[in-house]
Amino acid sequence: MTQENVTNGRFRWEINYRTLRGDEGLSVRLLGPVKNKTKELARFDCFQNSPHYHTAVYDHNTIRSIENADPVSWFLDHVRDGFGDLVARTGGDAPTELEISNHTDSYATIENRSRHMVENAAKADT
Repeated sequence: MTQENVTNGRFRWEINYRTLRGDEGLSVRLLGPVKNKTKELARFDCFQNSPHYHTAVYDHNTIRSIENADPVSWFLDHVRDGFGDLVARTGGDAPTELEISNHTDSYATIENRSRHMVENAAKADT
């Protein structure tokens, strides 16, 4: 499947559907500035069998399980209102006021493209 990108100032969300070692699902990366250089800050692998997410991927790559029956909804809930906090927890440069304000629009696009990608993958399996 193709990758979808959603840009918000210095931040970019890369959305795709991955198959990896017998597992598959939505995978969303957040890239953004760390000391003014673009780095992978977080990745959410909403896989069917082993959903998990990574933070500070560029530096120490902390991996945590997603303990939710619907990892895609968990991901969307997690990033909807907490953009600034997510960036801070991953060691990224602080978003500008405009980037935080624009996150509402970015989030709507992320949600739409994520759900569409999952639906298309389900259709392809049938």
